Amino acid sequence: MQSRAEIEAARASAVAQVGQRAMTEIAMLTKLERDLAETVPAAQARLVAIGDLTQIALGSVVMNAARRLGS
Repeated sequence: MQSRAEIEAARASAVAQVGQRAMTEIAMLTKLERDLAETVPAAQARLVAIGDLTQIALGSVVMNAARRLGS
């Protein structure tokens, strides 16, 4: 029983680590998007679109990691 709990705890930590990294990347991406939009206001819509696509892709990475690591 103890070893099963340790395995599950390790899986939970691995999924959390992937999620934390994705959140950090999104925060950095959001800051860059804002900074670039201030520099080139005409590019704001395109920057938002790319940021949104990247956010979706990172969400997919987290979901895939949860599936792979959680089973």
